[in-house]
Amino acid sequence: MINPGEKITTIMTDFIGNIIINQKIVFEGQKYYKIVLLLFQSHSFLIFVMNIITKILERLKIVVDIGSGRGYPSSALSNFAPHPFVIDGIQCASMEGFLQSLKFESPEMQEFVCSLVGKKAKFKGKGKRWQRTQTLWWRGEPIKRDSEEYQNLLDRAFDALNENEGFRAALGATGSAVLTHSIGKKNEKETVLTAKEFISRLTKLREKNRKK
Repeated sequence: MINPGEKITTIMTDFIGNIIINQKIVFEGQKYYKIVLLLFQSHSFLIFVMNIITKILERLKIVVDIGSGRGYPSSALSNFAPHPFVIDGIQCASMEGFLQSLKFESPEMQEFVCSLVGKKAKFKGKGKRWQRTQTLWWRGEPIKRDSEEYQNLLDRAFDALNENEGFRAALGATGSAVLTHSIGKKNEKETVLTAKEFISRLTKLREKNRKK
């Protein structure tokens, strides 16, 4: 016969294992929480076990890793997603189109790239070697990659994107999950949008939308 101490050990081990392996934090947590209550309602160890479970649930967070090849809402938050928006009077078919357009000095070519979506936009700007000069362009004007002006431009672009209903719905669907972009680059000298620049803006917009 299994004693109460062994039952607690078995349940806690199974509980933690389910969190780590299946990442069903809320559902598995609630199920085992009820089981422990039923088994140990009169046991002196009950409070101790409940405190441990509560702390585990509070510290662990669901993660949404954003990428075009993932399920909703992750894929819908990718820069590849076809969420049209307008910035400075220029129609953009996707955030990827806008970002890749920044590599083109010609306003006409830039506007064309803004009209592209997903891989078409990405490959259109892939051959542009802007890294050597660290200079990008918007409406015929040069912008240094490490400048405050460039960060302000990114802010305005994501604010414009946030006007898109489909984008807002996908962002809201992430709830309180931690947003990540594991395939994103970290060095701003190598990319027009680092993972940090991307995720920080999405997180800020999510909080802004909640307050409306």
